[in-house]
Amino acid sequence: MSQTRVFLECTGTWEGDLNTGIQRVVRNIVKEAPGLAEEFNVKTVAVIARFNRFCPVKKKTLAALFKSICLRFLKNVYHKLRPFFRRLLPIVKIEDFFISYCGRFLSIVFSVIFFPLTLILYFRPKIDFHKGDIILLLDSSWTYPIWQAVKKAKNNGATIGLIVHDIFPITQPSFFPLSIIKRFNVWFEQAVQHVDFFINVSKTSQLELQKYIREIYPRYMISGHFGFFTLGCSLDNISSNNDINNQIKGLFQRKDIYITVGTIEPRKNHKYLLDVFDLVWRQQLNVTLCIIGKKGWLSEQIMERIRKHSLFKKNLFMFSNLSDIGLIYFYQHSRALLSASFAEGFGLPIVEALHYGLPVLISDTPIYREVGKDFCAYFDISNPISLAKIIIDIETTGKLPKVKDNNEYRLPTWKDSCRDLFTQVRILSRSQIGLVEKLTNRPKLAYISPLPPKRSGISDYSSELLPELSRHYAIDVIVEQDSVSDPWIRANCPLRRSAWFKRHADNYDRVLYHFGNSPFHQHMFSLLDRVPGVVVLHDFFLSSVVAHMDVTGYHPGFLSEAFYQSHGYSVAQQRFRASEIAEVVRRYPCNLGVLQKALGIVVHSENSRLLANHWYGEGVADNWAVIPLLCVPAFNIDRVGARRKLKFGDNDFVVCSFGLLGPAKLNQQLLDGWFASALAQNVNCVLVFVGQNESGEYGAQLLKTIKENGLHQRIFITGWVSSDIYLRYLAAADVAVQLRTLSRGETSKTVLDCMNYGLATIVNANGSVADLPDDGIWKLPDEFVEDDLVGALETLWREPSRRQQLSARAREIIFTHHAPQSCADQYSQFIERIYQAA
Repeated sequence: MSQTRVFLECTGTWEGDLNTGIQRVVRNIVKEAPGLAEEFNVKTVAVIARFNRFCPVKKKTLAALFKSICLRFLKNVYHKLRPFFRRLLPIVKIEDFFISYCGRFLSIVFSVIFFPLTLILYFRPKIDFHKGDIILLLDSSWTYPIWQAVKKAKNNGATIGLIVHDIFPITQPSFFPLSIIKRFNVWFEQAVQHVDFFINVSKTSQLELQKYIREIYPRYMISGHFGFFTLGCSLDNISSNNDINNQIKGLFQRKDIYITVGTIEPRKNHKYLLDVFDLVWRQQLNVTLCIIGKKGWLSEQIMERIRKHSLFKKNLFMFSNLSDIGLIYFYQHSRALLSASFAEGFGLPIVEALHYGLPVLISDTPIYREVGKDFCAYFDISNPISLAKIIIDIETTGKLPKVKDNNEYRLPTWKDSCRDLFTQVRILSRSQIGLVEKLTNRPKLAYISPLPPKRSGISDYSSELLPELSRHYAIDVIVEQDSVSDPWIRANCPLRRSAWFKRHADNYDRVLYHFGNSPFHQHMFSLLDRVPGVVVLHDFFLSSVVAHMDVTGYHPGFLSEAFYQSHGYSVAQQRFRASEIAEVVRRYPCNLGVLQKALGIVVHSENSRLLANHWYGEGVADNWAVIPLLCVPAFNIDRVGARRKLKFGDNDFVVCSFGLLGPAKLNQQLLDGWFASALAQNVNCVLVFVGQNESGEYGAQLLKTIKENGLHQRIFITGWVSSDIYLRYLAAADVAVQLRTLSRGETSKTVLDCMNYGLATIVNANGSVADLPDDGIWKLPDEFVEDDLVGALETLWREPSRRQQLSARAREIIFTHHAPQSCADQYSQFIERIYQAA
């Protein structure tokens, strides 16, 4: 297989001398990328944009080195002469101009000064782009010309990805000078036209970007997509020549030091921190605030307040040119890191501080909650007393706020970060992506399904499908529940009740029902009678929900009606003759009424079509659509952390079986196979049933079997677990075993979860699982024998390479065949075909 060429654009970082968050991200991605080339089968090339084309770079040219040296020298001279300039010139306006336009201005100046050396760059080898090439715009490309080079590469077939650090000059313009706002808006307009996919540095910023594009560019629909990756935690710009000066060391001999790290500009909210410490200092507490960061735009007032503060250089210090080695010293010796930012794209100082063991106190904002999780303490930035009280409590009691031990936080390395980025690139660049102009307005779709917080797999499925489907439709969700907890749905989809929908059904161009075999769907039967639509049949058997509607009085007599309609008079008689009505309900699907009233049927596996042909005759399901069950790719899987929290040893071989236990899950057969295998004799082999045990005789027999074999220390049943614990076991396991019999047409999301987490998964070819590709799972025969299972367990135990092979292929299947975007596109194509035919 030929290598994909990935070009990493790093113009601003390569040519400049800044060391803020963006430059740190760019440097580390460029540094780590070559080490992952073989893993992702790519060739990475660092490039800069110059002369309306991309030029390859490996190390700084003489011109760039001169430029960096001169920049540093001129800045140092300027800072020393600044007090003199302030008396003669409108210094603030001049500084804002240079801050806003310095990238472009300096490029021109230094191109003139070093014209002979600049010519060397001009005559560098030309990159001939072709189809399959990927260009990642990593840097702050709004500060220099980029789009002509992008257009040329794109015309030759290259795919363009943009790393979006934030879009605050658009969404929060009050924090920026007018010049930056104008330039950023122009740059973003070009990005919308030329970029094929966007990757943010956090999930929060990704959602903000998606929402903005949908609101501001209604004539476009996103056919390509968005992703995000996490950032590394270590500082990298370290030289052995950097020493800690005596001033810094002296600070820590006298006082408790609180630090804040970041450019001094309005968004960082330094005013709040000064207000807080003024309150603290009034309590006669001898604490120090150190502000670490360069001067940014619109900062003159806060700089003036710092310089004129009565405690400046006593309990208030500012460090504008601190090296990374100096910053590490602060992280290792301070009392806590503080950040009162109004908004961030990520917040690198948080993970840096946690990495070096420093407690973190931060503003209670969505992005900080995402990054800091339960390992940081949060305060209210609307009230300085909130943080002041925390600091006073720390100083008077000596106790920090109670948070999780940061040793439990899996802080990603920059290699982890680069791996996440490349994984996103691989997923997003495989589809036909970009911004595709809509023909007219999106058709209006009524989407009928249970939604979170209902504890239903279909409600979770809908929360993942809806954002993707909204590229094709303007969606109202029709629910029979009091509230919807998913923030994206609440923000983007009007909520309607069923009664309202019956009165206003004519307002909709398309209707989509999601039917499952639980009471959450009982209201949909009458809706489908009144308003036909496309039906997604998550469970082929609907007899359980039909029986529930009957016995609870929701629809008396409905079970008999469904038996008669679907299976005839003789089966309907069994409703009254059987000693165990539950056995009759289990045996028959009772779904013909739904199939006949639907305009079209969507199922998730070929097995459901086979069941339809079995029950209702050959050819009945020929026009049904089989759309894979979507699965959002899992990233940042912390196997080491998960195993530590679950108290597994480093050398333990962990096999898990997920889901409710019972005869249909063949749990006893798994136990028998385990005891017959060599794994039972090895003290490092552990078998875990992650789920609630069956409450009857079957469950009791499972416990008895475990006890009689004396392996209850290495075989156990967890009982019901939360979703967090479920995901933890997925991350911790080496192998999953998901056996099944008596499938009733449902598609196993659990098997897909195992594949998504890269588990080598043993299944038997029962029901929908039989449709999964053979090379992504270990597939036993449907009616397997014990030796089949023993052989699979022992091979995967003894051969890590085989596990890795299955793991890689399983995740590839999930990332492509079950990708949310692809599934949503298939939904749209089928819905439109059905309605055009109707």
